[in-house]
Amino acid sequence: MISALFSLLLRVVLTVASVLLLLWLLAVALSVALGLTLWRLLRGQRPGFSAFASVRQRAQQGPWRGAAGSPRTASSADVVDIEAREIPEVRTPLR
Repeated sequence: MISALFSLLLRVVLTVASVLLLLWLLAVALSVALGLTLWRLLRGQRPGFSAFASVRQRAQQGPWRGAAGSPRTASSADVVDIEAREIPEVRTPLR
């Protein structure tokens, strides 16, 4: 009887402690996210998470899309013909 009561009390205490720890960790995570967002705003940057946006954009494009699979093709207006010349190497004396 006493061991069952002690066991029940221990379970309740551990459950309450676990819930409190979870809520505390959630509050810490939210305050860090808010602090970082405010810091980015104060520095004049966009408060979004650009790393996650780039991952999402790459996931939407598909696994095999890249430079070769891009929808934009090179037209004749994009190609610039230049006359190449070699630039001589200038050596400066060591001091």
